[in-house]
Amino acid sequence: MTVDSARTPFTALAETYERVAVPAMLAPEALNLLEFAALQPGERVLDVACGTGIVARLAAPRLGPRGQIVGLDLNAAMLAVARTRPVPLGAPIEWRHGNAQALPFPDASFDAVLCQNGLQFMGDKRQALWEMRRVLRPERRLVLNVLAREAATGALEPAVTRFLGPDGVALYGEPFALGDVDTLTRLFEGVGFRAIDIARATITARCPSAEDFLGFTLTTRLASALKTLSPEQHAALFADARALLAPYRVGDELVFPIELLVAIART
Repeated sequence: MTVDSARTPFTALAETYERVAVPAMLAPEALNLLEFAALQPGERVLDVACGTGIVARLAAPRLGPRGQIVGLDLNAAMLAVARTRPVPLGAPIEWRHGNAQALPFPDASFDAVLCQNGLQFMGDKRQALWEMRRVLRPERRLVLNVLAREAATGALEPAVTRFLGPDGVALYGEPFALGDVDTLTRLFEGVGFRAIDIARATITARCPSAEDFLGFTLTTRLASALKTLSPEQHAALFADARALLAPYRVGDELVFPIELLVAIART
């Protein structure tokens, strides 16, 4: 396998993620997460499943030059994009390749652990929570968010169901797997946090165009499922999807609410 064939799918995902999803959806979500985290100057912070680094970049000025932040992700292509982004003022950022289920840090290493829309994609979610608690210092906090509902994504589900069937719908719904308070609460049971609070938050996403949104939500995220369609089916799916997004069009933009669950767990 050549280098290009090995890296292209993951590189395409990371680049589209940074170009489309970050400014439209993930930056507003990150700002909301940081309000709950209430970071203090000088703290040492770990951003787990950091993706292309939007949480870490927005956190750095809040921590100031005496702070530190480490962004960790399992996807090397995401980290490669993170390293190309402008370096913000404030705390230095270290990008690390690693697995959330076996964090490469000593016990009690951080004042805060953050995780934006990452837990739902992890294989052993409870083990990942154990690891996040392990690396926290006493009387510190883990703050994470997960998607509960994304209006534009939900609007496309009938088209995904029609053309891609149960397997496609399961893949499409993966980002929302922990979007229920009871489900998320149960994950924390027995992990050892002293207190856990779960709040609801709503932000407004603004995507420059419906085509950008479809490029990320369908073309990139469902690439493997779309390969099963004929050219005619592919075109019909996207025609249906464009029609279903009509209620969220505001001029050229696509504007829609995103509902999140935010968990604050204290050691």
